[in-house]
Amino acid sequence: MKMANTVIYTISDSFEETAAAIAKVAAAQFSDNKIIIDRFHCVKDRVTIDRIIESTQDFNSLFIIDMVQKEIKDYLIHKATEKNIPYFDIMEQAVTTLSKVINQEPKLVSEATYQLNEEYFDRMEAIDFAVKYDDCKDPRAIKKADLVLVGISRTSKTPLSIYLATKNIKVANIPLVPEVVIPRELFEIPKERVFGLVTSKQKLNTIRMERLKAHGLSDEANYASFERIDYELKYADQIMKDIGCVVLNVADKAIEETASTILQILKEVNASEKVRLQF
Repeated sequence: MKMANTVIYTISDSFEETAAAIAKVAAAQFSDNKIIIDRFHCVKDRVTIDRIIESTQDFNSLFIIDMVQKEIKDYLIHKATEKNIPYFDIMEQAVTTLSKVINQEPKLVSEATYQLNEEYFDRMEAIDFAVKYDDCKDPRAIKKADLVLVGISRTSKTPLSIYLATKNIKVANIPLVPEVVIPRELFEIPKERVFGLVTSKQKLNTIRMERLKAHGLSDEANYASFERIDYELKYADQIMKDIGCVVLNVADKAIEETASTILQILKEVNASEKVRLQF
């Protein structure tokens, strides 16, 4: 029987994506069901937990917990039990088992994997960069970025930029709008650093109509029409061909999947570049 409105809440007291990764794998085993994954990072107070609990009232819910701060985690588990919300505590099982193996008590520090080292600061800098230069707020960012994403409106440029930033990559994203001049800097960087994002007309139509409704506008606006979408896609296709960049169709892909593809391509490009420089 197909279930609707099922939500897996992944709750962490750090920036870790472990719980979300497990939720994604688990949900994939029930592809005939409508399962939504809702992520909560850096949960460190009872107010946030109360809000999470309140948001579950209309859904079949499951908590996947990745927390080590005992007091706040105990409160979350108490509230979940009170509301009959099933939960799975991945950190508790892993840490308890490891503690028995090495015969040592754990430190229980939520930031243990995010010590204030160079990697941590690089990550924070990359996230700040993605936010600061979202939607080409400053074309000069193109030459400062590790990679650049281009695509028409609603092709997941912003969320993909933020996700890649958590991997210590500085990303600039450029919206392709026929009526707006393309920054010249986009043609002055190596094409290997540019990735074009495209999606299906039907998905764009659906997303754009929902966006118009969310802003109280008519879903008959030109922005969401198939004619306009087709025009923008053809324009973007020509720009991407002019650049010579890799083009990725994100229509049926999760952000993590697209990011993984980009990271693999970058890895291969960097490896090829190192080999070339040796000769």
